[in-house]
Amino acid sequence: MNTRSEHLTAALTATYQTRLKVSSDADAVLSAVAERMSQVERCLYKEIRKGRSSGSPKNEFLTRFGITARYFNFTRMSLDGKIDSVLSNLKRVVGEYDDRIKGQQSRIAKLSKRLKTEKCPEKRKSILAQMHQRKRRIATLEARKARLQARLDNKDPAICFGSKRLFGAQHRLTENGYSSHAEWREEWRRSRQAQFGAVGSKDETAGNQTCQLTL
Repeated sequence: MNTRSEHLTAALTATYQTRLKVSSDADAVLSAVAERMSQVERCLYKEIRKGRSSGSPKNEFLTRFGITARYFNFTRMSLDGKIDSVLSNLKRVVGEYDDRIKGQQSRIAKLSKRLKTEKCPEKRKSILAQMHQRKRRIATLEARKARLQARLDNKDPAICFGSKRLFGAQHRLTENGYSSHAEWREEWRRSRQAQFGAVGSKDETAGNQTCQLTL
């Protein structure tokens, strides 16, 4: 019975995608919504970095930004998801650094065994040089791992809204195809507010109180 229920649920669930062809007026409205909602997300992230829980500024944000409780909840869940994703990836990368460090240590151990039995001065010199380089590599890997581990310990996702790559492009404008800082800033602004979501519910008018499509 459970299996049949799952099959029925899967059969009745559908996802739709569309590309809207909108007028300049509608585009301006959508852009304004994206700008406001992106600002809400960034300001909520700022409050989280101060040590507040993602839900605690709710009433304050409803008044400050003139948004619905539904939209605040969506923004909070979306941001929590982004933070969890970044921290989960950091944990994975830290584990990869552990594996790489162990690999270097294993190679050093093998070289050490060879060194004990090697009599040729030139070969001993080569082995010692390899061991030295691998020890330096371990030091580099451990330093990188320590920085990531510190972010994990502090639950610091260090999210850059708009992308770190684009943020860094302002320091080499010509190399990155910009004629001025103002041109870069405009693309940076568009990147930071390029999208927004509107979560709905079956008990809301047309399924969504924020965004509705009328044929």
